[in-house]
Amino acid sequence: MYKLKLVKGRSYTGYDVHATLKSPFVEVSSKEISDSLIASGYFSLAAETETPAVSTTATAMETEAETDIEKMSLAQLKTLAQQIGLATKGLKSKADYIEAINTAEELFPEEA
Repeated sequence: MYKLKLVKGRSYTGYDVHATLKSPFVEVSSKEISDSLIASGYFSLAAETETPAVSTTATAMETEAETDIEKMSLAQLKTLAQQIGLATKGLKSKADYIEAINTAEELFPEEA
């Protein structure tokens, strides 16, 4: 299995995978598909495993915890804002970045 993380855009759908900023991790079993998704520039390799190490429920909870922007540092929020193409002029605090990212997500929920 190959675990990939969405690193470009707000969402991606293709090769029977769907990833968003809120759920950026996907798993594929084929090396060819993994290589194609990475070559697209939308994904990076997060992990390569022989067998799933945790249950689906635990993975879902872990993914949600990793993508909870309230728990991100200001530096992580700045990087995320840059990755999704947000104008950040005038944003100073963590709360400003969280509000801008949440607003963008509401306005463009499925934009790639």
